[in-house]
Amino acid sequence: MNKTSISLAAVSTLTLAIAIPAMAQDDEAPTAPPPNPQSFEASGPAKNNNGAGFLQKKFNLSQEEANRRLDQQAEAEALGVSLAEQYPDAFLGLEIQHQPYKVILSMASDQFDAQVRQAIPANLRSVLQIRRSRFQVGEPEALRSELVEALSGLEYSLSFDYTRDRFIITTPEARQADVRARIPARTNALVEVRTGEAPSTFQTNATSADYISAGWLHYSNAGPNYYCTFAFMGRDQTGTQSLLTAEHCQTSVSERRRNNQSANNKIITFALPTSDRYYRYGYDSGIRRSYDFRLIPAPTVGSGPWVWFTNPRTNSYQKGRQDRNSSSGWSYDTISYTNQYSGLPSSGYVATVGTSGAGTTTGVYNPGHPTGAVRCKSGGTTGTTCGLITESTVYYFNEDDNVVMDGLVRVGSSDQPVIAWQGDSGGPIFTQPRWNSTYQRYEVSASGIMHAGGWYNINPVNPSLGKRPCDRRYDNVDQCTYVYMPIDRVNDFAPFTIALMEGDAVVYRAP
Repeated sequence: MNKTSISLAAVSTLTLAIAIPAMAQDDEAPTAPPPNPQSFEASGPAKNNNGAGFLQKKFNLSQEEANRRLDQQAEAEALGVSLAEQYPDAFLGLEIQHQPYKVILSMASDQFDAQVRQAIPANLRSVLQIRRSRFQVGEPEALRSELVEALSGLEYSLSFDYTRDRFIITTPEARQADVRARIPARTNALVEVRTGEAPSTFQTNATSADYISAGWLHYSNAGPNYYCTFAFMGRDQTGTQSLLTAEHCQTSVSERRRNNQSANNKIITFALPTSDRYYRYGYDSGIRRSYDFRLIPAPTVGSGPWVWFTNPRTNSYQKGRQDRNSSSGWSYDTISYTNQYSGLPSSGYVATVGTSGAGTTTGVYNPGHPTGAVRCKSGGTTGTTCGLITESTVYYFNEDDNVVMDGLVRVGSSDQPVIAWQGDSGGPIFTQPRWNSTYQRYEVSASGIMHAGGWYNINPVNPSLGKRPCDRRYDNVDQCTYVYMPIDRVNDFAPFTIALMEGDAVVYRAP
């Protein structure tokens, strides 16, 4: 995911300067599934391997308990959306906790407790707790705006923990004194400051072929070292087949993306978006949240409601270390990693069967993406990785692009070495894959579009040498995260229906 043309050029120069190996391409090019889902063979939907899924492995659960929690997660997400709509003056947020396991609902008032308890699905009642927040609706947003104004110009990200009524500010250790000095006195007791870098967008390239799918790489006009990953497929408001990716993957507004990952390597140039409403990167003051998407018309190629994945995914990066035997005082090691998700076979497609809605029409909050919910992604560089939502609403200022990003969702707590890195930008974010024995396929719900992730400097005392991914084997695991834009935000500007499998049929529904 590196972002602008300036960033891409810098990465390219850096690669030559310190001999960072090029990002590996897919070891096996994806085979296009046939248009008729009923005729899919081994090259189409992934076959069940009975491996432990993320939640089961992460918390050492039985398969039965993991499946129960995933069922309850889906109900909790839907409940959050419903309560946000029904009780806008009382509902504040919802969180899923796993140790000990419970679902916590934060309300600004106990006035509606009886009605809310009636709305709780039977399957959730034994694990859901309702708490009364110290805040009224609107107060956290007002305090949040005050913090953003006070911290203007500093490097940080900001979120809110509803279960503790506290703001979380993440900033580099060297900047913490400046941040603390700027925090208004009346909010000081409500703020927790953590160490970490602001997220960084990652691109590395784009293309189109006879068939295209979510999870495939796409390459820019800058060449094969600059790629991103396709998100989900669907149709625009005219009914034209289109695909989603991140707008920050573009090196220019008019750039045509291509994809050469088809079986016959045929290159097809995409049409340009028909309206500037089909792409957005930045903050919209009227709707009060930020966007990073591009809806690309692709009427001449085959596609469908499938997400391609590779598993395991092996790659490497460069990491500096002090070396007194070197003339510069530093040496650079090539660090290899393998991301392997035990709950999926080696490669194939999972079916998209639903969506995770954010649940609000304006503003930054995302009740349909609660803290503690499982989210996964398929990325061109790091493959299939899963984690938990650690912050359901994130604000930060992207210094590389001079862009405010607000209302995004952060995912961390992964069990993989590198949860995301360059080339994963624009890729599909979805719920944990689950096996459907009736249709003999893994299924997911579309949740969002990959935007940015955690990083460290290759050389901690010389930032000009560039960035490397956060690796949970060596680094602060709280920083090994990524952030995404909820999928239904696209409809704020470009009415879009996503391709879904409904039984054996392909249908198109608004996310």
